[in-house]
Amino acid sequence: MKVAILGLGVVGSGVYNQLINHKEKIEKEANSKFEITCGLVKEITPEIEKKFDKIKLTTDVNEILEDNSVDCIIEVMGGIDHTYEILKKAFNSKKHVVSANKDLIAVHGVELLELAKQNNCDFYFEASVAGGIPILRSIFKGLASDYIYDIKGILNGTSNYILTKMSKENLSYEDALKQAQDLGFAEADPTADVAGHDAARKVAILAMLSYHIDTKFSDVACIGIEDVSSADIMLAHELGYEIKLIGHSHYEAGKVSLSVVPSFVSLNHQLASVNNEMNAVYVSGEAIGNVLLYGPGAGSNPTGTAVMSDVLEVARNMNSNCSGRDIILPYNDKRVDNETVVERYIIISETVKFEEIISPLDYGEGYLIADLSKKHVDELVEKYNCKAYPILNN
Repeated sequence: MKVAILGLGVVGSGVYNQLINHKEKIEKEANSKFEITCGLVKEITPEIEKKFDKIKLTTDVNEILEDNSVDCIIEVMGGIDHTYEILKKAFNSKKHVVSANKDLIAVHGVELLELAKQNNCDFYFEASVAGGIPILRSIFKGLASDYIYDIKGILNGTSNYILTKMSKENLSYEDALKQAQDLGFAEADPTADVAGHDAARKVAILAMLSYHIDTKFSDVACIGIEDVSSADIMLAHELGYEIKLIGHSHYEAGKVSLSVVPSFVSLNHQLASVNNEMNAVYVSGEAIGNVLLYGPGAGSNPTGTAVMSDVLEVARNMNSNCSGRDIILPYNDKRVDNETVVERYIIISETVKFEEIISPLDYGEGYLIADLSKKHVDELVEKYNCKAYPILNN
């Protein structure tokens, strides 16, 4: 099988290294010979030529798209609009595609699946969610017979690292963010991570595959960790919780709710012990009950491993003449309801006596716990300038 790699950055390097260094193992697993025909880069420099000296390099994507010998394109360059047009051309040229591009898939995933199916092509994107954790294949293969109705997860390593340092080392948000940037866990502009946008894209993709509905990034209600304070974390500890940025989707009676929000997670819940840059996904199904998948959520080698698992699947499908067999298009209607779903919340305020306004399940100095709809909570936060965290128990 001949493959081309679009993008030779962090993830592309991991894919390249595995295709070169694990070539014998990969070919035995796939029962197929592998050849990297070309790698797309923004600029061909001496450093890049030296690093990727075993393959041809190009700055022209059309050179790859028009090469009839290329069977599969590995897209790890990122971007949305331009990349969307490239992948459409790839499918129309009967090329299979493996992608790690969560930004693109959370916006155009269904359209690309439809186009792949029309052309009898494979389209896999395991690496777009939770790095090296095989969560997507677990859902659409391992749990395919079950009705999945709820998914909760720690889906962003940067925000989890920051919250872990605030919790375990009493660092301020600013100091924890600086440490994450110094270690390379956070970008110079960390907005996508700390504002919850990265996790929200993954929530949309998980919901699309789990509930077979056309969910997109714009459907996810999103709150980041920028306003989480040391005082909030201290209160969480006092009450037996950790604060984690939780991506959550729930599907029931034809309605789906999708959110990313800092939450009080009970110390008895498995997600409370997921620390630093690690990710975890907690899946609930009618038959299986609860399943936890845990592992590295990013990085060159973990994400490269996820990409290569998809490439191997493409090769096996080609060998069996069953390309496109795993594409199941959404067949359920999408009714997003992020407002009326009732959850348990902790409302935090040093000035407002909320127990005189709503019926509490419990309250103490500066806080109150109650079962509320998100719409009601949003009204309280806006009116009284307080804080609200969903509570995740067992």
